[in-house]
Order: sequence, then C-alpha cells, then structure tokens
Amino acid sequence: MAKSNRNNAEEPAKEAAKAKRVHRISGFKPFLYDAEEWDTKSPSQILKTTENGNRIDNKMYILQGDETPEQLMLWIKNYNDKINVALAPAARLTFLRRIVDKEAQTIVSNVETAFEGYSDAEDIDLIEDQTIRDEIRDDCPDDATIDAYFNAGNAAQKRKKITHIIRECMYHLKLKIFGNETLGRSSFIQLKRSIRNMKISPQLGVAAWSKRFDTFQLYLPMCLWDAGAKKGLYPTKYDEENCREILEYALSPVYLTKLHDDGWCLQSNTYVQSITKLKEIEPGILKQLKFVKEQLQQAKDIAELQKGKGKSSSTASSSSNRKQNGGEKRKRECDTCGKRHAGECWKLQNGGGNNGGRKGNNYNTFNKEAKQYMKAMFAKHTGASSDSSDSDDEEPWKKGLNQAEQMHVLASAGFDPSERNINFDPSDLKRYKKQAKKYFKG
Repeated sequence: MAKSNRNNAEEPAKEAAKAKRVHRISGFKPFLYDAEEWDTKSPSQILKTTENGNRIDNKMYILQGDETPEQLMLWIKNYNDKINVALAPAARLTFLRRIVDKEAQTIVSNVETAFEGYSDAEDIDLIEDQTIRDEIRDDCPDDATIDAYFNAGNAAQKRKKITHIIRECMYHLKLKIFGNETLGRSSFIQLKRSIRNMKISPQLGVAAWSKRFDTFQLYLPMCLWDAGAKKGLYPTKYDEENCREILEYALSPVYLTKLHDDGWCLQSNTYVQSITKLKEIEPGILKQLKFVKEQLQQAKDIAELQKGKGKSSSTASSSSNRKQNGGEKRKRECDTCGKRHAGECWKLQNGGGNNGGRKGNNYNTFNKEAKQYMKAMFAKHTGASSDSSDSDDEEPWKKGLNQAEQMHVLASAGFDPSERNINFDPSDLKRYKKQAKKYFKG
C-alpha cells in the first residue's frame, strides 16, 4: 500500500504557523529588554603595556563573532574606554588583533588586507562605513592627497589610516553580530524602536525601566545607521526633550493619573526630576493596585457563593467519601421528582419551583458558607450598630446594588469599604454600576 502524504503536506503548514508565532526576521538579533552580560567563563586575554606613561593592565573578553548585540556593545565600550583612549593607533590595532578569534578574527584580517589594497581616490567607495568615506573626503580635498593617504603618506596620515581601519573592523563586526545585513545597517533605528516599546508597569517598575533606558542610551551612538549617514545624520543619544516624551509614552494610565492628581507635569520638569517623582509615588500605586485586585477577588468569591457554587472543604470531602464508599450506587428512582438520586428530594427540601417545600421557600439565596463569608467580608463595611440601615440610607450610591456589586464598585473606584460619606462623580458611578452588573451577570 502506498504511503500517505499527509505528514508531508502538514509540514509547511506547521512551519508557517511557527513563523507567525515567532514574528522575527530571519537571522536578525535584536536588543532584549533583559540585560545580557558576558559569561565570566568566556575566553579572555590580559592586556598589559606601558606607553607614553599610560599603563594598561586589563582583562578583555575575546570576541568570536557569535555573541549577542549587547555583548558586542559591552565589548566595544570596554575596548574604547581602556585601550582606544590610552594608546597610539598602531598599538590599538595590535591589541584588537589579540582580542578577536574565529569569525571575528577573519573579519579583522579581511578588513586590514582590503585597506592595504586601496591605492587611489576611486577606492574610497569600497569602504563600507559612510562616516569614514566622509572624513577622508573632508581631510583630503583632491585626488593627490587621497592617493598619499592610501599609500602611507606622512605620520599624521598613517595614524588616521590605522584609526579608520579599526573603525571599519568595528563596522563589519556589528554587521556580523546583528545577524541580518539590512536591519544591521539600521540597528540605530531598531534599538530606538525597542526603547519606545518598553513600558513602565507594575511588572517593570520605574527603577528597572530607567536603568535599562540609560543603558540603551549608551548603546545608541555605537549602532549603525547607513541611511542617516548618507544625509549627514549620525546615531546619537536622545536629548532632554525626547527623554521626557519617551517617559510619558512609557507610563501606563495608572501612573499618569497619579501624576495628574499630584499636579505634576512631565513636560515642565526635567527627565531626572520626573524619574525621582515616579519612584516616590510608585509604592502607593502598587499598594492601590493590590487592594483593587483583592477587592475584585472578594466580590467574585461572594458572587460564586450567591450562585451556590461555593462548597466548604468538609462538604467536598464528604461528597468524595460518599463516592468512594459506593454511595453513587445507592441511587433510586424518586417518587417525588421521577429522577434517580440518593437522599431526600430537593423539591421537598426547598420547595422546587413552587416555593412550597417542607423546609421553607427559595427566598433565602445564601447557604451557610455564604453567610459566614459575607459576615466576615462586610464586618467593616456594614458595621455592627443597630442603625446600619440608616447608614445605608445616607449613602444613595448603593441604591440598586447588592453587597457583592457594592464591593465591585468600591474596588473599581479605589475606595476602602470602611470609608464613610463616599462621593462619586455621577458619570463615574453610572459606569461603575454598569460594570458591576455586567460582571456578576456573566
């Protein structure tokens, strides 16, 4: 019998579904919201030298070409801070060769070889980094000067050429590690997108957000932006005005509402001042959100008990024991309702649909467990005084609401049940009541 092709037909569909879930461009490695560090066990090199009175004794990780973008940024920053600012260009290039390996080493070697092969003005366009091409044209006004630059002219030109070789190496290392050539050449824009999509919330607090934002600010000037370079625009950090705008965009409504209530304007205060202010008010916001969550859960529990869905542990346990002991097998056909069940008929207990049972009628909608739970939950809310009914009359907002719905309204508005003389905005109260009715109806 011939084999079914069903599995073969399903494979493309599975791959397509997988790609749709991932939403990632093949090969491209973006910056992540969680900070990434170098593994302390990664290969490293101790660089030591003394030149022009500058003593170097630093540990540098060895770049291999398969690192993440953030690891590359940390590596470049370490190189710039410890080596690039202290040594002459020739020594910088020597140290660069010592802290690359595998694919990264191949990239550095290829760039050096290519530069040695450039000899005249036409070769400028073979340099990938647009900023280097612009600098050469600015420093060398004619073809003769450009030829001298490529063919090792004076000492200053030699130093400039080596500096350009190092920068061209960094450019190609970035393209390799970002993983996708098209997006890698616009990694500046991709990082700005990540920054603007990063939101402040109870899960990612103000302190964590601001720390990550400051880190991304350091990376922005080190990213690539080829399209901008062609227009004379280069990657830079966000200025003060943009920092304020991004901060306001990152805040969730609960933070913005609290700032508004406190009379704080994000655009009238500096970015640093606003971060300090947010750190001050955040504990109160988190406490309020926790309270609202607890109140909504209590209201939901009460609604479940009202519907008769709540069961005590002893009831559930006895039900389980009854099943284990074969109680289900002793069901018999009932003469009252005509159905098969164990124990006394429900029609005799609660009157069925006619409110005529032996043990009262259906007007009591709370079982024993519900009453106990309600008593505990609303002890502060209703009070124990004999004039509690008068208190209810004094609070017209409760009109038309049962106790569970009242709890929902209070939780939505952020009020404590123990508060008295609560004043609602009429439009807000109408909305809260509608939400409560809809919540418990569902």
